[in-house]
Amino acid sequence: MHHTPSTLSVAPISARRRTLIGLLVAGLLAVTLGASVGELWGAAPPNLLTGDQQTFEQGVQGWVGGGTSALSIATSPTAHGAKALAVTAGKAPSPDLPADANWFLRFVLSNSGAETLPGVAGIPVTPGWHYDGRAQVRAETTRRVARCGVNWYDRAGQWMSVSPGPMQHDATGSWTTLTCGGEAPAGAVTASVRVYFFGVRTGEVHYVDEAWLSTPDGAAPASTYATRISSGGTTAYTAPSGVTFVADQGFRGGEATGTLATAVAATTADPLYVKHRWGMSNYVVPVPGKATYRVRLHFAETVFTAPGKRVFDVTAEGVRRIDDLDVFATAGADRALVEQFDVQVADGKLVLGFTSEIEDPMLSAVEVLEATTGSTTTTTGSTTTTTGSTTTTTGSTTTTSTTVAPTTTTTTTTTAPPPPPGDFPNAANTGPSGPLTPSGSIATTAAGQVIQNVDVTGGIQVRHNNVTIRNVRVRGTGPAIDIDPATSGTLIEACELDGGTDPSPMPVVAYARYVLRGCEIHHFGEGPMANGDVLIEDNYIHDFIDYEHLGAHQDAIQVVCGDNITIRNNWLDNDAPVANAAIMVGTACGPVDNVLIEGNVVAGGGYAIFGGSDEHYQQQGGHATNVTIRNNKFATWHHNRSGWAGPLTNTYLADVYGNTVFDGPYAGQDIDVLWEVPRD
Repeated sequence: MHHTPSTLSVAPISARRRTLIGLLVAGLLAVTLGASVGELWGAAPPNLLTGDQQTFEQGVQGWVGGGTSALSIATSPTAHGAKALAVTAGKAPSPDLPADANWFLRFVLSNSGAETLPGVAGIPVTPGWHYDGRAQVRAETTRRVARCGVNWYDRAGQWMSVSPGPMQHDATGSWTTLTCGGEAPAGAVTASVRVYFFGVRTGEVHYVDEAWLSTPDGAAPASTYATRISSGGTTAYTAPSGVTFVADQGFRGGEATGTLATAVAATTADPLYVKHRWGMSNYVVPVPGKATYRVRLHFAETVFTAPGKRVFDVTAEGVRRIDDLDVFATAGADRALVEQFDVQVADGKLVLGFTSEIEDPMLSAVEVLEATTGSTTTTTGSTTTTTGSTTTTTGSTTTTSTTVAPTTTTTTTTTAPPPPPGDFPNAANTGPSGPLTPSGSIATTAAGQVIQNVDVTGGIQVRHNNVTIRNVRVRGTGPAIDIDPATSGTLIEACELDGGTDPSPMPVVAYARYVLRGCEIHHFGEGPMANGDVLIEDNYIHDFIDYEHLGAHQDAIQVVCGDNITIRNNWLDNDAPVANAAIMVGTACGPVDNVLIEGNVVAGGGYAIFGGSDEHYQQQGGHATNVTIRNNKFATWHHNRSGWAGPLTNTYLADVYGNTVFDGPYAGQDIDVLWEVPRD
């Protein structure tokens, strides 16, 4: 049999609807203009969010806090109705990060955001369709840069990518509308809408209101009929999203069972997945009549811990829709998996069949939804089967098989960044050369140790003074090079640090008393942390991996405490969708003094460079002092102003001169010209 991980029928692009996911302002307009929502739209656009997600009148159900944020209900202010969502920034350590990162989180990762339920509990989507999000936001006391994004998840609930919108400032006296969205990538099964706020302080509150999910033209909802069954469940179960699965029914054969799992990843509806029906031959689900229905099958492998132990096929109306399904091989152990496809039913009964290849089939839940009009194309006399981008014709039904796309990063760019010219740090003149010997993770064993000419999978732990790391490649998540705070004299040169595709909110090099020279650094969530006695020069730092789903605050280089820091002659391209800065200087963990930033090419962020001193407030360590920012070049390929809001900020006490525009129509001019350019 050929292996088809999942099947999903999709209309041609010309027939696809643009679907609105988000938080609309119709209610606010109705109150303001004295009109009903229906009068404003002609007809009320159907809401595709669950009842609990549509409004905060009943609480925060259907939403989760981003990063370390806490969610609660506020009775004032509101955009519509009597309540709104209050998002409070916090600094509590995140369970996604190691315990030894706590000090870093306490001082750096104050983040704020809220998201509709992520993973397999998210909003069902169709790959190739365009989805847009909107959000109403408001600040309590301090306006911040805010943004919304549509997060995409695959059938195993793994985060794939984000389609972010433009950055905007919220306000203290009025509501601001955020917009975001994009095309659901191949392999996407669900989406969530996230709203997040940049640069917040602990305890700071921002508000979100008016949750809405609809099609923009007022067409019928994606599902006017729905049957949901908890396979193996003896009673009904209401998921956190607000939808209810009835007790097990409609099965033929098999047994109901519990599970060895105590928790199931990629879902907030654990009780749905810790019960199963196994060994059944089919489910028969009554449906209202002849129509096209979307089937969503929920699985979790809670028994086996290796691939090839349970393999089975799934048919619908006698046609194989899932071939050789191995839940563990697809999602892993104790992790939710959703497979979905569209099927036509002619006789009022949908028959789902389960055939064993190895061991018994096992199922956690069944959903049967009436598919959106126009979402399925059926032809007579030919079958079009698409996996990835290959099309073959063999039979009589149109079926699209989607495979999980690799993690990608969506950026808001005005033009694509060019490769660095030869006289700047680039891939040709940085990083290692010659043959490298494969190695696992390395921990130093003596002062003065030299680590060179190796290709490390994992990381390097520096626990001694005067260590040299030269001509080395490190492949792993941050920190790729973890320097003990009690050591000094570390030299890192001619190295490549490659973060791969797994984002981490930890800095690639941590944290102080080192020289970083002539290195290429890419595909990490955070660049080097430079907290005192640090020289960073002649490096090529680029292609960041977005980790906004963990509460991103991404910088190409970051300083949050320490003295005697030089950052010069680097190429710093921060292309992350939620980039904070190319160079961030702050005093979140203590005083900063004697900082030189010169000769760098910088691009991306809310501002490309933060200088560490603000006229109106101070961080924990006060103003950064003796900061010089000179002769840097500000690139505009991500934002018209180099950073979204502007090239520089927080330079109240800094000495700033000689900085110019790197590219575009203002190349060579003083960066002051960028303040006259409209924000993108």
